[in-house]
Amino acid sequence: MKKEVLTAVLLCASLSFAQYNEEGDNAIQSSETAEFTSQEAIQETSSPTISATEYSAAPRVDESDPYYHAHKGFYFSTSAGFAYAYLRHSVVSDKKVKNHKYTGFMLYEETRLGGSINNILSIYGLIGTGVGTGSYEYENDDLKTDANNIQFAFGLGLDFYPIQDKESPIYGLFVGVSSGLLLDAASYESKSTNDDGFIDVFYRLEVGRDWWFSKRWCFGVALNYTFGTMSLGDDDDVLDNYRNHSFGLSVRIAH
Repeated sequence: MKKEVLTAVLLCASLSFAQYNEEGDNAIQSSETAEFTSQEAIQETSSPTISATEYSAAPRVDESDPYYHAHKGFYFSTSAGFAYAYLRHSVVSDKKVKNHKYTGFMLYEETRLGGSINNILSIYGLIGTGVGTGSYEYENDDLKTDANNIQFAFGLGLDFYPIQDKESPIYGLFVGVSSGLLLDAASYESKSTNDDGFIDVFYRLEVGRDWWFSKRWCFGVALNYTFGTMSLGDDDDVLDNYRNHSFGLSVRIAH
C-alpha cells in the first residue's frame, strides 16, 4: 500500500515538472519573437523606402536656382586683348639664308562658336583679327624700320574645365588648346612702301578662369602662348620657312 502511494506521488511530480518546462520554453520563444518584431518595426519606421519611380523623377540639379550656372549646349565667347608677336620669314636658296623679322605688340580680337558638354568640355571654331605696330628687320640688307601688321586667324579648339566643385576657390579654371592657320602681313617703308607676308599653322595653349555673373554668362581672363610654323618650297629650290612665337593676355565674355 505504501509502495503504491509513493509511486503515485512521484508520477504527479514528474508531470508537474514537465508542464512547467514546456511553459517556460514557450515564454522564452514568445519573448524573442516579440523583440525581433519590435526591432523590425523600428527599422521600417526609421528607414522609409523610396520607390524607383520617385527616385528617377527627382531632379539632380535645380536649374531654377538663381545661382545655378554651367557651360551647357550652345557655346559662344568673344575676347579682346593684346599680344607680343615675333615673326620670322627665312628664304633659303643656294645654301644662302635671308631672314626677315617682325616684332611688335598687337591688339587682338577673337570670336568662338560651338557647343559645351555638361560644364566639362567646350568645342568650338574660331576666327580672329589683330592689328599691331612694331619693327621690321631684313638682316641681309641691314634694314630696320618701323612697320605695321595685320593678322587673321582661323581654327578649331576646345576648353576643358577640370574643377567641378562650386565651393572651390578656383572653380571656373579652364585649360584650352587650339590649332589652325595664321596669316600676317607686315607693311614697312624703306625706299618705297613694301609688304612681307607670314603664313603658318599655329598651336595655342591657354590657361584662364571664368567668373559667373548670371545664370548663363561669365567673365573670364586668360593667358596664352602661340607657336606657329610652316615650310613652303617651289620648283627653283627656294624654301620659305615661317615661324611665329606670341604671348598674349585677353579678357572675354562667354556663354
